[in-house]
Amino acid sequence: MKNSDITRKSVLAYGMGGFGRQSLYIIQNTFLLYYFVSVAGLNSAAVGIMMMLAKVWDAINDPIMGSLVDNTHSKYGKVRPYILYGAVPLAISFFAMFAIPQGLGQTGKMIWATVFYVATGMLFTLVEVPSQTLLVRLTDDSGERMRLARAKSVIGTFGVILPPVVIPLIMEKLDDQWLAYALSVGVFAVLIAVTYLAAFAGTKERVELSDSTHIGLFAGLKALFANKYYRKYTISYFVYGAASAAMNGVMMFYFVARYQNATLTTVLALIMMVGMFGASIFGKNISDKFGKAKTCIGGLCLSIAGLLLRVVTGDATMFIMIFGIFCYSVGVALYMACLWPMIGDAIDYGELKSGIRPESMAFAGVTLISKIGEGVSAALLGSALGLIGYVQDADVQTAGAVLGLQHLSSTVPLLFVVIMLVILLTNDMDKKHAEYEKALLAKRGVTA
Repeated sequence: MKNSDITRKSVLAYGMGGFGRQSLYIIQNTFLLYYFVSVAGLNSAAVGIMMMLAKVWDAINDPIMGSLVDNTHSKYGKVRPYILYGAVPLAISFFAMFAIPQGLGQTGKMIWATVFYVATGMLFTLVEVPSQTLLVRLTDDSGERMRLARAKSVIGTFGVILPPVVIPLIMEKLDDQWLAYALSVGVFAVLIAVTYLAAFAGTKERVELSDSTHIGLFAGLKALFANKYYRKYTISYFVYGAASAAMNGVMMFYFVARYQNATLTTVLALIMMVGMFGASIFGKNISDKFGKAKTCIGGLCLSIAGLLLRVVTGDATMFIMIFGIFCYSVGVALYMACLWPMIGDAIDYGELKSGIRPESMAFAGVTLISKIGEGVSAALLGSALGLIGYVQDADVQTAGAVLGLQHLSSTVPLLFVVIMLVILLTNDMDKKHAEYEKALLAKRGVTA
């Protein structure tokens, strides 16, 4: 029979992993470039290139990690051991990335930044790919996957909100910005480790499949490339990674340059919290009524409307800027609420068509493609700061630089989100899912 009876404890524990993922993600994308450039004093173009080149290794590392997980068999299951043993090293590496020793010279600082940026990316893959794969190891019911995804989105919202609230407040209280970043990121590093370990402790892999057969790396990749739904979802997530990195990476620069106030990230975070929290809670209800595909499309249309408002008005008032970002946040939250369950549905479709089920390779591919999108965006931002005339350590930026920052935080993400919408407009999984599910259960010899 289908495995669909998930306990509340498992739902809560699985959701805890969302805090670890989102807090790491938002801190890295919102504060890291600013920290490297304005606090550590590294060259922005060099940092951007370093971040992009680091993704080349991810292109090799992530699929290998996915293949390793798919072929793992242990007393803890297929994916949970990696969450257990990787959580603490990930937290340590993440902290070190924001704790560059002040006594190092420019070369030493760049080496330190590179080593721990790469290490954090690898360890994030080690933990997050299994954490995402856990979704399809807990249940094979599409509706229950939405329930699990909702829990992860709701709890993950706090990971999105707390860092932009806490870190600027600590920066404002302490004159020593090096110490401010080390203390604040250190606190979140501990929380990242604790929440991932909670996800390990509170869950148990319950879906039993005949998956003892070794899945080769190239066979798994071939099956994924042939999966039309998987291609759509991963390409859309690549573009989302670029859009998110573009907006988050430049907002600190924008607030300081236009409003001379870094703590506006706190206001922004609170506004985003309201939108994302509501969308996360009601995302499942909306998708139950309209389907995951239409919910995604509707969310992206709302994001486009919010960004377009900012572009057309040029953030004429702070209210317009905040309202535009609120609309963007609600829209992408609806997209994210449906993405991971849709990846699960795509994995089921792939098993039906190819006869193999490279679950972790599938989620590793999604993680990889997002990181590549973020890396490309970070590299472009690092170079764009110089092109728009942004002057490091300047008390006042030129009007041209401020305008450039405004476009980097609105026009560039708008273009990316439009591309996401075009990609997903042809997604027909909602119409075909029941048919695919029935055929897959019959192929497994399972009674629905």
